[in-house]
Parts: sequence; C-alpha cells; structure tokens
Amino acid sequence: MAEEKSGGKEQAEFTFRVKDSGCGISAENLEVIFDAFEQVDGDNTGKVPGTGSEFYFTVPIKLSECQMPGEPVKPEVIRSAEMLSEKRILLAEDNDLNAEIAQTLLGSYNYQVERMKNGKEAVKGYLQKPEGYYDLILMDIQMPVMDGLAAARKIRKSGKPGAREIPIIAMSANAFKEDVERSLNAGMNAHTTKPIEIEKLVALLDTYLTETKE
Repeated sequence: MAEEKSGGKEQAEFTFRVKDSGCGISAENLEVIFDAFEQVDGDNTGKVPGTGSEFYFTVPIKLSECQMPGEPVKPEVIRSAEMLSEKRILLAEDNDLNAEIAQTLLGSYNYQVERMKNGKEAVKGYLQKPEGYYDLILMDIQMPVMDGLAAARKIRKSGKPGAREIPIIAMSANAFKEDVERSLNAGMNAHTTKPIEIEKLVALLDTYLTETKE
C-alpha cells in the first residue's frame, strides 16, 4: 500500500507499507531482519508470538516547482508539465511492491506508467499498441516466464515500426560490468540499478525523452 502525505511547500512524502499474515517476528530478531541474507531461524517457525508483520518506509520527494495560490503560472512550467504528461512508459516489473513504488515515484514527475508483470506480457503489450504509443520501456532483468533480456531481443527483432528505435532501459540489482554488457548486447540503451534512485532515473529518462533543444 502506498499513501502520499504533505511534506510542506518544497516536498511531498510517500509512505509504502507491506503486511503479511504470518507468525510474526520476535523482539530478539528485529535487529537482524534487514541484514543481507538473514531470516528467522526455521526451528522457531510457528513458535513466535503474535500474528503477522508490517514493514513501512517513507520517501521524501522534492517538488520541482512550487506555485503559490494567486501566482501566475510560468509558461515554461506549463510546457514542462505537458511534455512529461505526454510521455508514456511501459514498465516491465514482476514484483508488485517494486512496481507500485516505480509507478508512484514516476507518477509524481507526471510520467504515464503502464505496468506489465513479466517479459512475455511486455512484448505482447508493446506489439499490440500502435506505433509511437510508448515513448520508452523500463525493463526489469529478472522476471518469470520471460526475462528482460529475452524480451528486449524480441522487441528489437519484431519488425514493428519503431521497435528498433524505442529506448529500452534495463533495471537490475546487479551492476557489474558484465551485467551492463549483457543488457547492451540484448538491445538495451542503458542499464540502471535497483532499488530505484528516482532523481538519477529521471535524469536518465530525460536523456532519452526530452526533445533536442535548438
């Protein structure tokens, strides 16, 4: 679940919550659950008091433009908002929480984001839409049914007008040189890391989506 909270005139705050209905987590295990590769001892499963767990975090987002009531809206602000609102992104992401975070954060920058749950859905969704419907594809690498690398190759080789030109950006928790090379060899334009760093991602999107300024 995601909810927006007012953070003042210069920023907004988004809180993301995840709940489960499991056996809960004992107090002595709370300090290690966020360590990499850690989990509650399997021998204690079913013996931990309580029902379910809830995790949440809050992300502050800077507002790029703050308009006071009664102030005239600057023409360049209108143009910027209109340009972003016309940009449609196909997001291929199998994880529901990651997808919701990406859609919320990118939505705060006025991007239109349509999510597909795996590479096969992404290929099908892209090919079914008319030429130029999507401006850019954000492609997670590790997905079930069809991974992002295979999906990118299919889109590039589909023969659909515009399929060889549309920007495709890989998203992966792995950012080693060989991972970036695999993404580029599959036809991706760029490779970005997860979890999303929204300001860096928006700057990258701007590289491919903003019209060339004379």
